[in-house]
Amino acid sequence: VGVNETNGTAVLAPQATMAHGTTLYANRVKLAEGADVWNVRTNSLVAAPTEGIHGDVGPVALPLKAPFCPQPSLTCGGGNVTVAGLTELTLPAGNYGNVSVGSGGTLLLPDNAPYRFCELRIANDANVLATHQITLEVPGNVLVGTRSELRTGGGAPLVLHVGGLKLLLGREAIVTAAITAPNAKGKVKSDSLLAGCMCARVVKATKNSTLTCAGDGSPSPAFVD
Repeated sequence: VGVNETNGTAVLAPQATMAHGTTLYANRVKLAEGADVWNVRTNSLVAAPTEGIHGDVGPVALPLKAPFCPQPSLTCGGGNVTVAGLTELTLPAGNYGNVSVGSGGTLLLPDNAPYRFCELRIANDANVLATHQITLEVPGNVLVGTRSELRTGGGAPLVLHVGGLKLLLGREAIVTAAITAPNAKGKVKSDSLLAGCMCARVVKATKNSTLTCAGDGSPSPAFVD
């Protein structure tokens, strides 16, 4: 996890966890009581307690990435798609409008080709499952509800490009994706799992959330400007 801005700060909430062998990068790092990390690269560390750091601590040179969070031009269009609660829908690759999955519903993406949605909303206890490691382009917002999943069947992270201002992973959600969201405030809520990598304008991970690498994602799970 890294904060790209030269004067940026990374704050980990109580019980926030980073996976074994990962590294947290930021000019200033603040670790709350119970936060659990491995390696830390920072020029200013406030930690309570320090035993929450299992690896080593060293300085950091910033910015980490230039340009920050590159992203292709995103497009979408076509009819809106609504998956009713407790139902299942299979969708071919292509361009669509706003896509929503109701509570308990499942959207299947079987094709090995790009999908383009103007916005993606996944209600609580719902799933969006891709058969292959696809690219999913969303010029608008992406909202993943409580106990919901956005992932591939094989476990490798799908590629998710988000152009909107909101990126939400709800409580106990599971998302397996390499995410670019340069304009978004990304929220990873309690007890949720992001397996892959993320770059966003802001990333907030709350207690008991887990950020981990998966597949051929970036060596660090998340970067923020």
